[in-house]
Amino acid sequence: MKKIIVITMLLCLALPAFMLAQNTMEDVVYLKNGNILRGTIMEQIPNKSIKLKINEKNIMTISFEEIEKITKENVAEKQAEKKQPVEYKSKGFINLTELNYGYGINSVSNKNGSVQVKNEDPTFGLRTVNGYQFSPFVTLGIGLGYEQYGNSGLIPITLDSRIMFSRKKIAPVLNINGGYSVGVNNSGGACLNPALGLRIFLSKKVAFLFNIGYKAQQLAVTSYDMYYNKKTSVDNFYFLTVSAGVSF
Repeated sequence: MKKIIVITMLLCLALPAFMLAQNTMEDVVYLKNGNILRGTIMEQIPNKSIKLKINEKNIMTISFEEIEKITKENVAEKQAEKKQPVEYKSKGFINLTELNYGYGINSVSNKNGSVQVKNEDPTFGLRTVNGYQFSPFVTLGIGLGYEQYGNSGLIPITLDSRIMFSRKKIAPVLNINGGYSVGVNNSGGACLNPALGLRIFLSKKVAFLFNIGYKAQQLAVTSYDMYYNKKTSVDNFYFLTVSAGVSF
């Protein structure tokens, strides 16, 4: 019984101290030069100066001519504000612009599956996507770009979908980009480029993008045999891709 009484008394004594700590106020001095000083005002001479105790060893004398305003603020509230997570962009119009590199793999094959030649040439490109971010986890947009593969120029027009697996600063991303590439030199064809990567926010609205993926590209290629007979075949090209860019 005595133990219960002692514990109760200690709790009664500790509660006011706890409540006081939660509501501790501090003096905040806003200076005209943009600086903000926090502490306790030890002395104030009206229209002349104040003495502000910043910590145990630092007491500053500040002229009224330097002061914009003086307020009192809750220490606990300020600490809570600092601990609040950053709210990164989660909805609205979005633009993604990326540089792409593709390393040729496998062999070029036509629709009948016959092997023609080893795919050794790389591809380089630039892609920009304009669309909408529906939530912290989903974006959908239309992509337009340019790619160079050997002597062939391509203008991919694609549907771009991205799924983020986290709303934190660094999030893994699944990207599915597919559509049709208009050929500049030869006739174009369908394309598909799924990829996995990371989105890293550099600020609340701007993020760095990095993806590694696999790309399949069809091209209608025109060639001539030894007798100068013209023939056209739909060939399939395959690449391992790397892309990097920004979104905002």
